[in-house]
Amino acid sequence: MVSDQLQVSFVPVTLRDLDSSAGQMVIVTLFDEERPPRGLSGLVDWRLDGLVSRIRMVTLDPKWSTPHHGGSVLRPFPAAFGEKLLIPVGKKMRFEWAMVVGLGQTSEFTLARYRSAIELMLEGVGQMQCSTISMQLPGWEAAGIPARRAIETLLYEWKNRRDNGKPAPGSITVFEPLAAQREMHERVVEMLEHEFRQR
Repeated sequence: MVSDQLQVSFVPVTLRDLDSSAGQMVIVTLFDEERPPRGLSGLVDWRLDGLVSRIRMVTLDPKWSTPHHGGSVLRPFPAAFGEKLLIPVGKKMRFEWAMVVGLGQTSEFTLARYRSAIELMLEGVGQMQCSTISMQLPGWEAAGIPARRAIETLLYEWKNRRDNGKPAPGSITVFEPLAAQREMHERVVEMLEHEFRQR
């Protein structure tokens, strides 16, 4: 779905779709107790040869050797809410950067935290001046958030940044299961074709 300012597309959460996707940044999220990473996070971890898992292991057990990537030593990542880690992807995927965002404890993840997580993700994208990103919406099923509400929150936060003159991506590829994509796509059409154009 395309508007004058934003293009939104949906793809399944599969390795094939990750491999065929490209952009400046792919964003993945982790709950504190999430081991191993799942969903898009798990696919990105696989393509990075288990780097995300190794970062988490050294965080939980200092006896693990600190992971290196691209000539750099990567710091531990506790996956506390709001924690962010930026990883240069290199030739592993068709992205320049992977940003890992911590979501904290699943039991504490609410609609308010979901909205804050979206804000943090878009803020990180803006800081890196990225215009094309891929992501999976963070923890909406765990928090019991309806699919339509999950995607509209992303679009409202995107619009808020744009309206306030802050950097916002022009293209977002959303990795979600097929079962959720129809509802999300319908809500995107409603917002981009009607609500945003009327304001």
